[in-house]
Amino acid sequence: MKIIFFNSGFPPSKGGVATYSYEWAISSSQHSEVAQIQIVSFGNPNPRCEKLNNKINLTAFSSRNFFFIALAVLIYYFKFFKFNFFHATNLFPVGFWVVFWAKIFGKKSVVTFHGTDACATNISKKSAILRKWTIEKANKVITVSYFTKNETIRRLNIARSDINVIYAGLPKNSLVRKCSLEQAKKQAQEIKKELNIQDNDFLILSVSQLAKRKGI
Repeated sequence: MKIIFFNSGFPPSKGGVATYSYEWAISSSQHSEVAQIQIVSFGNPNPRCEKLNNKINLTAFSSRNFFFIALAVLIYYFKFFKFNFFHATNLFPVGFWVVFWAKIFGKKSVVTFHGTDACATNISKKSAILRKWTIEKANKVITVSYFTKNETIRRLNIARSDINVIYAGLPKNSLVRKCSLEQAKKQAQEIKKELNIQDNDFLILSVSQLAKRKGI
């Protein structure tokens, strides 16, 4: 299987979407049935061409211009026409052009979208229409939570209900315990003491960027 990933968020860009796109590609390359992956990134702060591992090649562009993305995606469709899947890990404008050209050339398109992709309140009516079209016309649609799925269906009035939810995972090496259970408990007590947290306090933990739109 050969896959091409298009995105507008990839390291060294900051944020969850960039990390998500990177980890998705790396994880995909570890499957035996995946033979080759090409990544095409737009709006990247470090334009470059490089090989990430023996299966992944990356091409990163600094531009995120709407029509530049259209032309670049078209060129990569011609260049990698025999690839099995054309996967956008952003909804708009990258996902729109991936699905648009897929429909013209009869290829299989996959779109993964995030909260800011579909649920932003400041998008124009024209942009909302194109986002809706992209989700409804892609062969496979994936999002990162049921909240994002339901809000997107509600806000964009999406007709299709077969949107797949795949929560973001963690790389295996991050799950390896770095210390003993006793050390972890000791560290937890030290943190609670430093922050003046009592044993019976009710705590909520949010792991994310402190972006105003998230309402932290």
